[in-house]
Amino acid sequence: MAIQIQKLAENYLYDSKILVEIENESDLELIAENKIDGVIYKNAIKNIN
Repeated sequence: MAIQIQKLAENYLYDSKILVEIENESDLELIAENKIDGVIYKNAIKNIN
């Protein structure tokens, strides 16, 4: 889904950046190959409830 959103952002959302949540570095290659703007590690996000 991020690949489709990235294409939309490039054409219509201008300054928006698409980030994909990942769990480990092994996911980085796939993200880079698909030219997604960036990543955020899942364990860096805290759920506040």
